Amino acid sequence: MEQTGWLRIGLFYIYLVGCFSAKNKELLQESEELVKGDSDMSRRYNPLNQSDNDLQHQRSAEEKLMSILFRNYNPSARPVLNATESVQVNIRFLLMRINDLNERSEMMVSTGVIVSEWYDERLAWSPEKHHNVNDFIIEAKNIWKPELTLINGAVSLNQEKYYEEFRAIVNYSGLVHWEPGGVYETTCKIDISYFPFDRQRCNLVIGTWAYYSGKMNLTTDVDKVELSDYQENGEWDLYKSNVIWTSFAFECCPDIKYSKVEFVVYLKRRPAYHVMKIIVPCALLSTLMMFAFWVPPSTSGKIQLGISVVLSFNVFQLSVVDSIPKTSMYYPLIGMYLTTNLTLSTLSVCLTVFVIYADRQQDCLPPLWVKKWIMHYLGRFLCMGAFDFTKNVVYKPMKPKRKKHKNNHMIEMEDLTIDNHQTIENSQTEVKWNNYGRDAMAATVEITSRTALNPKQHKEHKIHVGNDWHRLAAVLDRLFFWMVFTTIILSSAIIFGMPYVNNANEDAD
Repeated sequence: MEQTGWLRIGLFYIYLVGCFSAKNKELLQESEELVKGDSDMSRRYNPLNQSDNDLQHQRSAEEKLMSILFRNYNPSARPVLNATESVQVNIRFLLMRINDLNERSEMMVSTGVIVSEWYDERLAWSPEKHHNVNDFIIEAKNIWKPELTLINGAVSLNQEKYYEEFRAIVNYSGLVHWEPGGVYETTCKIDISYFPFDRQRCNLVIGTWAYYSGKMNLTTDVDKVELSDYQENGEWDLYKSNVIWTSFAFECCPDIKYSKVEFVVYLKRRPAYHVMKIIVPCALLSTLMMFAFWVPPSTSGKIQLGISVVLSFNVFQLSVVDSIPKTSMYYPLIGMYLTTNLTLSTLSVCLTVFVIYADRQQDCLPPLWVKKWIMHYLGRFLCMGAFDFTKNVVYKPMKPKRKKHKNNHMIEMEDLTIDNHQTIENSQTEVKWNNYGRDAMAATVEITSRTALNPKQHKEHKIHVGNDWHRLAAVLDRLFFWMVFTTIILSSAIIFGMPYVNNANEDAD
């Protein structure tokens, strides 16, 4: 029984081994089939295991065309078959944005694209022979490119390395279309005479540095800068543009001609910001300065108001100095306007001091000519009413003493009487000569009248003198007001009218 049990165990083991062997054989066969399939697939898609005929058959028509065209192509050689011919390169400029116009550094920063076209005779083919392939796109570094130098570049003259990032389109006729673009920093002469109503003329000059016209000639078929994708600038308004083609020669080699194309843009500053920030506050201070003359001279704050306006103008100038371009070649109109107003404000303070001084006078009466021409006639002209310059105070003077002159001639005066129908200055002094002095030579008589007034007369006299000086101060205040007002209006009209006259003349030209 024990032997029979071991026999059964042995047979079962042999059965299991046989089953595993059959399964392994099947797995091995499947593995061999997979390896064989992978080998066939790798052989099918591996170009190293294919013949040249198979590769030529599997290439696209465009790849075949490019392999033929660039088989012996040299990007450094000019794209003409006849070495005596010049390559004609047509360029246009597509302006996209004026980034900045720096008045201090006199530099314009703009973003744009140079649209260029030329014929490469080595890249021409017949579409019928190449599965109707009419054009293809290729990296610019693989073909000949024109030398485009930014002649008036402020930072860099040549951006060839940057230009190579832009691809070119090659047409079956050999026409190459290439549009390199970027940010251009160019010099621009700035004239700020009419700031903030100024206009600027800036340009972007494209030329050649090594290729003279006999090798490569720049041309253009447009007369304006392209603005189809232009974005407006918040400070500058582009109102006009033109394109100028020029042939020139250097002084060293007058017989060798070079070509360049100048793309000119005309910019007009948008003045709204500067008007609100500079001109309007300055005009308000000027108005405050003028109305300081309407404050009565007896008011203690009259002179303080004038000084406050002067200080305000100085502080205001310091606050706007950064807004005004700094240059010594041109002095801006806004600077003239601020200087004029500061000068007038200082002058108004001086005139105010003079008016206050006149208003405080009480010692003596104003001269007759002052009463007549300033207080009366000028007062009427300034709509302040007439002034009776003949009225005076009544008082009785003392009798003058006799005075003895040369030749023992005696000069005596009658009692001097002045009533309210006469002025002191207009009173007639009758001088009577005695019989001994009628044939004597003319003599100069100096009269000093000393009056002894009672308290009432003295008070009336003081009030009369004070009223006369008050009248004079009021007339001077009104006169100075109109003088300052007229000066401000005329200076403002001249200063701010000049830009419009200049712009009108430019537009007419």
